[in-house]
Amino acid sequence: MKQNTIKALNYFVEKYNELKDFSFHDSAKNLQLKMSSLPNKNGQILYPVGPNKEQVAAFLLIFRMFIQNKDSISISNIEKTILIEPDISKEIKAEIQKLRNVLNSYLDDYPYEKVLPQGDFFPTRRDIMNTIIYGNQSHIEINKEEIKKYEKWLELPFNPGYIEFEFLKILKYIFKIIEDMAKIIKNEIVKTS
Repeated sequence: MKQNTIKALNYFVEKYNELKDFSFHDSAKNLQLKMSSLPNKNGQILYPVGPNKEQVAAFLLIFRMFIQNKDSISISNIEKTILIEPDISKEIKAEIQKLRNVLNSYLDDYPYEKVLPQGDFFPTRRDIMNTIIYGNQSHIEINKEEIKKYEKWLELPFNPGYIEFEFLKILKYIFKIIEDMAKIIKNEIVKTS
């Protein structure tokens, strides 16, 4: 196996291990959506019970490496690295491709509830993830489309807590894909050592 491939695969597993050690992981295990008992002017408020803002912010620092194609350990780039590596079996390549396809299908689908109408547009999970990450968590540029969308979502009655809950579910789901990929990659690295 090429040295650059081994390095990239090792970094993927190393960063997964860092991600796994964040308290976000434990808090997300019992993620729930609750409704306040005291209504406000818009009715009752939904809110997620799970990771707090600090846990989410810390988790996103490493998590973004897996979703941004600028990083060599992004899920997309790792898949490409594995697919072009002649010393990795067809079975392993197929497993990694399957996981990435499952992830993309999940992200391109809608949440269970279509609660954020944007005209005739309902956001997919990918829209929700990108809007919250790039409209609130990082790379804030005042005129950027994601910020405008995020601010509009926050104005909708009933929805802010639900959208945060969906976002946390998305992070949890992607973490599981990263975990599955890391296990496969770790086994492959052990074989070649």
